[in-house]
Amino acid sequence: MPVQGKNTMIKLARCFLIFLLLGCLVFTISSCTQQTNFKFDISIGNAPLLVTFINSSSDADEYLWDFGDGTTATSSTRDEPVTHEYTKAGIYSVALTSIDKETQTSQTTNKVDIIEIKHGSLHHVNLVEGQVEIAAGTTQQLSAVAVDAYDNLISDVPLTWKSEETAGIISVDVKLTAGTNAGYYENALSITAEHEMQSVESTFPIIVIHGPLDHITLEQKSLQVAAGQSVQLGAHVFDVYENKISEAELTWKITDGAGTINNDGMLTAATKTGNHPDSITVTAELNGNSAVDHGTVKITPGAISRTEITPGNTAVTYGQSVSFRASAFDAYGNVILNPQLSWEVIDDKGTISQNGIFTADLAPNPMPTTIMVTATYSGHSVTSKATVTVGLWRMVYLGMNTKVMPYQDKRIQRAVSYCIDSDEIISWARREISENVRPVHSIIDPDEQKNKIGPIYDLEKADQLLAEAGYPDGFMPTRFYVSPGLMELAEMIAANLDELWMNTTIISINDYDLNKLQVEDKKWGDWGYLFLTDTQVDWYNAPELLGRLFSSDGEENFTYYSNVTFDRLFDSGSFDEAEFFYFDNNKAVIPLYWNIPLSSGQKMFLDIFNPQVNNLHVTVNGVTETWATRIHWDWGDGTAEDAWFPASHNYLTSGTYTITVTVYGTSGSTVTDTVAVTVG
Repeated sequence: MPVQGKNTMIKLARCFLIFLLLGCLVFTISSCTQQTNFKFDISIGNAPLLVTFINSSSDADEYLWDFGDGTTATSSTRDEPVTHEYTKAGIYSVALTSIDKETQTSQTTNKVDIIEIKHGSLHHVNLVEGQVEIAAGTTQQLSAVAVDAYDNLISDVPLTWKSEETAGIISVDVKLTAGTNAGYYENALSITAEHEMQSVESTFPIIVIHGPLDHITLEQKSLQVAAGQSVQLGAHVFDVYENKISEAELTWKITDGAGTINNDGMLTAATKTGNHPDSITVTAELNGNSAVDHGTVKITPGAISRTEITPGNTAVTYGQSVSFRASAFDAYGNVILNPQLSWEVIDDKGTISQNGIFTADLAPNPMPTTIMVTATYSGHSVTSKATVTVGLWRMVYLGMNTKVMPYQDKRIQRAVSYCIDSDEIISWARREISENVRPVHSIIDPDEQKNKIGPIYDLEKADQLLAEAGYPDGFMPTRFYVSPGLMELAEMIAANLDELWMNTTIISINDYDLNKLQVEDKKWGDWGYLFLTDTQVDWYNAPELLGRLFSSDGEENFTYYSNVTFDRLFDSGSFDEAEFFYFDNNKAVIPLYWNIPLSSGQKMFLDIFNPQVNNLHVTVNGVTETWATRIHWDWGDGTAEDAWFPASHNYLTSGTYTITVTVYGTSGSTVTDTVAVTVG
């Protein structure tokens, strides 16, 4: 019904109310058998309005009330009044239906707008938006209405707005600019309304949410994890104001060689140690925005799994010392640096220091001695064993009769020495021994310069000496007697001799016949021969060894070497062991004598080794000789360690560093060298 019609009806109703002395209006709908009538006590008022209805209908079994505001009621008697409270402003029509169950007939009043409800007194203020949820740093227009207790709108009520500045600032035109810190701000917005001498204030929370995705940060930019181990990674996503964003979608990736990573950021490290810069990539995406961050993985050795002793099973002479080293590894074969080592001799046959230096008993022992090392790392320990056989060593040597042509000529002797490739022979010998054997005590003729060491392999020099001795085109066929078991070595030496045009013929001979030949000296004839044999030696009894091989009346001096000065010094007991050294082609120290002290001036020449640099990784290789008991490295970045060749180190940052190496000898003295490297 149009509004004008509604107003007219209300005016008519009021006229009827004035006219009727009873102060009520009766609507009657009649039929031939039944009448449905009701009346009420009030038709207009403010919410909440309680209206009482009087049922004046004819008898019926049941009465159905429809109050026009969506609520209904049922009564079974007409004698009791029915009440209903209206809380929402508006105009309502009421309908009553009476039901006669016996005749199954009913009568219903006409639906007429008869009750008008107006708003109640000012009670509170409602936000039109429901709640304030605003992105950090953004602006939003707000609006509100004044209402009564039943949320009926009260028009034209002035509103006053206030806000907490931490949550946001509201302008005079009711625009809220949110703060930059996301959060829930309780009662941060207040609205005051004033109407008909009443004033109410309503408060509301301001919910500041994060802004658009701006950047992402890994929880650990530099991660250190053991080989093969798994670790959960995490990352945080932020808007431009550093507010965390939890609902962004993360994608994880890792470069080849560093390990694997799943969609939840669970990283499983590779099984090989190493540093992998920027190997982790995490990408965050939300509402079309994305951000990326990178992280570094350094894979370290895992739990200690095994240890190895170097050299392994070995042989020494009685009273001799030998330096053992132990290396520790994880289950994947990665070297564990600086494990805690504990050395012991299982059967008390000899002693071993905690630096791994074993010293044999002073008497040969037919049974091997067992040494054991216990390596401990991160609370876990493993052991390894090696055996040491204590006895006398055997020395292989090449000899000639220096009193028979052509070997009585020193130029021939030196030519033979120059034409033998000692490096090749040492490489062959190293297949059978765990470490280089110290050379035999050398003899230096008095007529030679004391510090002149040689000869070394020099075929051109050998040819020159041979020509000077009268053999520019080589020798007649040369007999070369060889003890059993030395044939492979003899063939190598013969090949060297034949380069000097010596026409060598190898003759295998047993030790008895060779010794008989040497002692009786019946087959020397006018032309000498060469021989290759071995002898048991006591390396720690230099006078006995040298006297046996080089004294004029030595029992094994089958070269018939004779030197008056040597005999005089030897016989007088004033033999002084020489202390000389030289550098090999790599500038590494090669001691010529078993008791060389480091104080004699040996130097490692690190700058000649040319440390190999790969990004932040440096490797230094070199030659480790038996006189060295320990090599200590200071890498110049605040870290230091003991390590044998090849030594390597991972730097964390690029730059130029000075590496300092210190070599410790058996006597306790040291030598030091430095080199600068640039990494990164």
